[in-house]
Amino acid sequence: MPELGVDTQHGQDGTHYIFQTAAIRPSTIQAFSAVKDRVTQDLRAQKSMELARQQAEEWATQVRAGTPLAELAAAQSVQVVETGLFKRRDPVPQLGQQTAFSRVAFGLQVGAVGTAHDGARHFVLQVTERQQADMQAYVADKAEYRQKLIDRKRQQVGAGFQQFLHAEYQKLRQQGDIVVNREYVF
Repeated sequence: MPELGVDTQHGQDGTHYIFQTAAIRPSTIQAFSAVKDRVTQDLRAQKSMELARQQAEEWATQVRAGTPLAELAAAQSVQVVETGLFKRRDPVPQLGQQTAFSRVAFGLQVGAVGTAHDGARHFVLQVTERQQADMQAYVADKAEYRQKLIDRKRQQVGAGFQQFLHAEYQKLRQQGDIVVNREYVF
């Protein structure tokens, strides 16, 4: 990233990010005693996530072998949730926006089992039903989808450009004397 500048990044999920460097500080290493509690907490969280991932993989293997998911869940007092049908990019019913969950679910065939995680939770999922996309409805709504996407991208670009202009304006103000003639501002 440019020093005290603005940069953009594209996320794996298609999200665009705009970054602005506000300050540059030299790196430091804190004493272990100052960060011990945080390190311990982070290590516990990391180990907990690894155990949850292993448990989810083990459950998926058992379900593939014929053990009902509800039976495994009942033994651990975990609730089995049926989402019903959902579209690829829509929020998952009862779970919200789950990109990883949707990616795994749409990659599985009916009856297949897989695992997904969203950083905080692990899921074991089994596809029980699939409905083909309604291509006639898609073709009918394609122009509307396209226009919404174009409008959203224009808003993102406009917001990013405004942030860039503001940052450049502030930088120029710090570097020299700028006089703003309000009569010419619209």
